[in-house]
Amino acid sequence: MLSMSWHRMRRYVEGKPKPIEYKDKQAQLEYFKRLEYTVKRFLGLSYLWTGSIGVKLQVWAT
Repeated sequence: MLSMSWHRMRRYVEGKPKPIEYKDKQAQLEYFKRLEYTVKRFLGLSYLWTGSIGVKLQVWAT
């Protein structure tokens, strides 16, 4: 049987991250951004900016 429970999440972390941890996380973020861009281009997806509020709509490229 599947068991589910609630867990509290820490919303505020005090102090600054260690420089090596920060660089690692930054590198991971850049990797995922590049991966997302590559996958979207491969699948033919693009973003269309509409209106003055800049709403992003994901549409199939033609």
